Amino acid sequence: MTDRKIGMSPALGAPYDAINNPKHYNSNPSGIEAIEFIEHLKANVANAMKYLYRGGMKGDIIEDYRKAIWYTFREIRRILVFEQQADADELSEARFRKDMATVKEILDRWVDRA
Repeated sequence: MTDRKIGMSPALGAPYDAINNPKHYNSNPSGIEAIEFIEHLKANVANAMKYLYRGGMKGDIIEDYRKAIWYTFREIRRILVFEQQADADELSEARFRKDMATVKEILDRWVDRA
């Protein structure tokens, strides 16, 4: 016996369950699941898009958008490493953390103004 909840997706009228088709996967008004377009993208870009597309459907929207930024910075770093052969400073973990801290500071200021 299972304790998974099984029902119908409101957007698509398709069956869902907590493992294979959670409600938040089909909660976008377009009715399109994120995986339908992100599976064609590079991993970091796909994850960023997923967090943007489903932002707030499962939890805190700000946390979701911060995760999207984190994946975006990871992709920038990947491009610098593998495609542009950037210098060591641009690729360092310290630089990555500093850039992320700067983005967090900017976001916090925007939130404080709201």
